[in-house]
Amino acid sequence: MDHIVIICLLIKLNQFAISSVTVTKVLLRLLVSSADCVKHDPEVSDEMEKNFTELLSEELKLREAEALENQQRADMALLEAKKMASQYQKEADKCNSGMETCEEAREKAEAVLVTQKKLTAMWELRARQRGWKEGTH
Repeated sequence: MDHIVIICLLIKLNQFAISSVTVTKVLLRLLVSSADCVKHDPEVSDEMEKNFTELLSEELKLREAEALENQQRADMALLEAKKMASQYQKEADKCNSGMETCEEAREKAEAVLVTQKKLTAMWELRARQRGWKEGTH
């Protein structure tokens, strides 16, 4: 009967946030060490089995709750990562748009410069044909 009290205490301790794995390990050690004692008393054996089953059930519930919490945290982290990725994508799209605009402006400026150089070369040629020399006014 002392083992039942210990099991009840362990269950209560488990409720006070003591690691359920630790509680389970202690319980298993107690059960193994008291196996001979339990075999001789069927009433104690039945109650121990019932309490052990309840403890395992509680352990499974705790692990399920922990897994659910972990999944919720992972889902929230994934959602946050998706939001950040979306923000970065918007910024990248703005940047790409700006780069395209800049590239178009550079190409236009380059075309204007080529046109101006041709025009300058044409006027310089005409001026030379009329006797102009560089460095004279």
